[in-house]
Amino acid sequence: MAQLSCSLKVIFDDSGKDGWSRNYISVTNKGQQLQFLDRHGVKTSHGSLAYGQLDSFIINNVTDGVTLTITYYPTGTYQSENSWYIFYDYDDSPILSQGIGNATQFSTQLTVRCCCTPAKVTGLEVKLKKETPYYADLTWNVVEDALYYRLTGARGNSNQFQLLGEYNSTRATLFVLPSTTYRYQVTALGNFSWGEPSDSVSITTYHYTACSLSVAVYDNLDDILSDPAYLAITIGDGLALYKNFDSKSYTDQIQIPTKGAWTVTTEIIGERDTSDLEYIIRKKS
Repeated sequence: MAQLSCSLKVIFDDSGKDGWSRNYISVTNKGQQLQFLDRHGVKTSHGSLAYGQLDSFIINNVTDGVTLTITYYPTGTYQSENSWYIFYDYDDSPILSQGIGNATQFSTQLTVRCCCTPAKVTGLEVKLKKETPYYADLTWNVVEDALYYRLTGARGNSNQFQLLGEYNSTRATLFVLPSTTYRYQVTALGNFSWGEPSDSVSITTYHYTACSLSVAVYDNLDDILSDPAYLAITIGDGLALYKNFDSKSYTDQIQIPTKGAWTVTTEIIGERDTSDLEYIIRKKS
């Protein structure tokens, strides 16, 4: 994973409103001097105020987690007018304000945090969709500060997790192959950094042969258009069919797996007398 980096902004102030009079600061990381970029795009190793009361500079490509050393050098005149300097982070929030006054040379340290890192994803679960066993539902808990989630997966005992998708919610539905073991992980992404991947979860799919249910519905009094009703059929815990009754009978087919025992639940939905409504469900060989 590439190291996270960001930019810092530095603002200089001079109470005399005539610049820092050749006084300056330097910023180093383990002895290596960083470059200031002024508003005209000019780079310099010395951060200073050439004229006026206020000016700002940018320091680019600062690596997250490094500790910088900021040193003030009173190499010019009128040090008492060099009021202060302020460092701002990637979010334009002040992270270091240092007054100077009539000081001699001194150094201050600053540890850079480019962004908050999201927490580890927890609560990852995977289940086969019972009404369509070639699909798996994955859910996980919300992570604070996460902008979206990256889902990765591997087959069998492989540790080569591959990207399966990125989601801004805590649910995903994936196509799966029969007779295969899958492992999944989810990682949260914050403003600029990834959190720690979740613990992996696994699921083994099965191979099944499908059978069919034949569903016929009737409205014996032929008054369905003025007072509609619907038949809802659920297989396992998933909705399989949602059809309206009609004046003419008709038949629909539902594919269900033969793996295990499946409970079929029916419900007529509608605010009316349902005594004239009929439906027949048959298993087809």
